[in-house]
Amino acid sequence: MNKLCFSTYVQGNHQWYIPIYIYSVFKSYPEVPILLFCNGNLKEDVKKSLNLLDGFCDFRIVENYFNKWNIFPASKRWFIESKYLLNYDYVYIGDIDYFIIKEDYHLFEQHIEHCKTINRPYSN
Repeated sequence: MNKLCFSTYVQGNHQWYIPIYIYSVFKSYPEVPILLFCNGNLKEDVKKSLNLLDGFCDFRIVENYFNKWNIFPASKRWFIESKYLLNYDYVYIGDIDYFIIKEDYHLFEQHIEHCKTINRPYSN
């Protein structure tokens, strides 16, 4: 399998979804790292919850991301700087409030096949 990564952008009260999102990815695809970008600092309660997951799965959160950029909030996840993604062959950019459930046919394989079928570097 190629180098894979789950990623998304988080802002405001959506921070409360971070621990359960990370847990859902870990339970479904424990071999795939998670890279999240957060507008502002993490709330203390969220940090405490994340401490429970530390060491169980591979995740990284970049805080204060896009604070100075004037981009429509819902589109910020599509403007992640490539320097963060260079270590991966494929990145699944999703929503923080969608939980990841393991499927019989690996989620990334589905999208990789779709990319090949439509002859595009993305699958939506």
